Amino acid sequence: MPEALIDWHYPRTELAEQVLDRFNIGAATSLILFAPPHMGKTEFLLSDLLPMAASQRGYATVYVNFCDQKNDPYDSLLFGLREACLQVGHTDESKDVCSSLYGDVAISHVGATHNAQKLEAIQEEFEFLVSDDRRVLLALE
Repeated sequence: MPEALIDWHYPRTELAEQVLDRFNIGAATSLILFAPPHMGKTEFLLSDLLPMAASQRGYATVYVNFCDQKNDPYDSLLFGLREACLQVGHTDESKDVCSSLYGDVAISHVGATHNAQKLEAIQEEFEFLVSDDRRVLLALE
């Protein structure tokens, strides 16, 4: 008999709505979540706030986890931006920006000498995300 998977997520829909409402009316432009480890901050971002912002409020959502590439924060930021651009349909240009920098090599294998090019690519990705007055929700971890 197969074991049933348990969904441990406790939805915090009301909190996500409150945060997005404050952003929408201009009462807040940023939010910082502080809590001890393993209290659900990332779970809230990934399962509640970012999905609601994208699907119900029309935001382009960017999630960047700087622990993914501890040796190169540029790579973490560029990866998060590339994922966001792909979500909103920027496949060709986003792919071109990344492929011109990295070719067929994974992002994490590019040396630090490419930092200026990475910053330029990061700027291009941000410019695309805001180019049609789309609201962007940037989550940095």
